[in-house]
Amino acid sequence: MSALRRPDRRLGACSNCGGSLTELDLPGLVVDPFAGSGSTLDAARQAGRRVIGIEAHEPYAEAAARRLTAQVFT
Repeated sequence: MSALRRPDRRLGACSNCGGSLTELDLPGLVVDPFAGSGSTLDAARQAGRRVIGIEAHEPYAEAAARRLTAQVFT
């Protein structure tokens, strides 16, 4: 049985679909092939997941790098 059909695993949806990364109980890897400014990567990292972001447009890639290297004070 695939992970998509297993009742013991909850899958979340993207924020545009009304879901949230924080609803996921599973650790894992988030791959964002259109990372933009890195907001999805940042949210996934804060939720304890490893992240890989890909962005072809250099100014956005630089913005994502700045966002992900910024120290967060809570």
